[in-house]
Amino acid sequence: EIAQCLVGSEMCIETGAATRGNIVIRKSSDKGHTWSSLTTLFKGDYHGAPTPFIEYQGRIWHAMGTAPADGKMGITVLSIPIGSDPMRPANWTLTNTLTGDTSWLSGNPDHIFNEWQEGCIVVDPAGKLVVLIRIDDSRTNDLAALVSVTDQRTITFNPATGFCDMPGGGKKFTVRYDTVSGKYWTLANPCYDKDRVRTHTGWYSTRIYPIFLRSRLVLCSSADLRNWTVVKEVISSNNCFCLLYTSPSPRDTERS
Repeated sequence: EIAQCLVGSEMCIETGAATRGNIVIRKSSDKGHTWSSLTTLFKGDYHGAPTPFIEYQGRIWHAMGTAPADGKMGITVLSIPIGSDPMRPANWTLTNTLTGDTSWLSGNPDHIFNEWQEGCIVVDPAGKLVVLIRIDDSRTNDLAALVSVTDQRTITFNPATGFCDMPGGGKKFTVRYDTVSGKYWTLANPCYDKDRVRTHTGWYSTRIYPIFLRSRLVLCSSADLRNWTVVKEVISSNNCFCLLYTSPSPRDTERS
């Protein structure tokens, strides 16, 4: 199960299985010591990740995914009006689901699109709601995509303009906006050229796919969600399979 705390309340949003399942919710009245039984919000093969909930134009929003056993992962957005009862399934809304197309980056010498997952919802500099999504790119794995949220039922993506280079864009990340610096910040796992040539035993004797290389944690910033700069390398390890990632504290001010 992948759980998420709901903004401003003792609620937990989860998927009902380790890799995929229904979207469910439970409630705690004692600061998380005990929890109610599960209430199903939406049935299906959904996938969740520890990415933010944000408040925007009278609703609470969260990016989710779909993970069908026989197909590619998709992106959808879950939302609810602020002040409504989150334990009532009828109060929740899901957008349409967008699945990727492996032909989107055909002919691109630097990138290949396999699938996308684990989107991070955020408000862009123009005040529009977008989802910044990690891309499974087996060439460099430093690519992300921006999906536009039109309303509580509609998301769209333009493959001609929606991709952006992002250090660590192929692994799970959390992006938050900082009002003091006026920038978006994240901790990510980039792949440098010297990382991409690393090998290991067994299956990885000729190459370790970049999506599995998570031994370098860096702090990145962006003014526009499209152009990212590595500000500082926080920690690194010689163990190419060690997992080094985390999320910035939610104790900040989101754009709304």
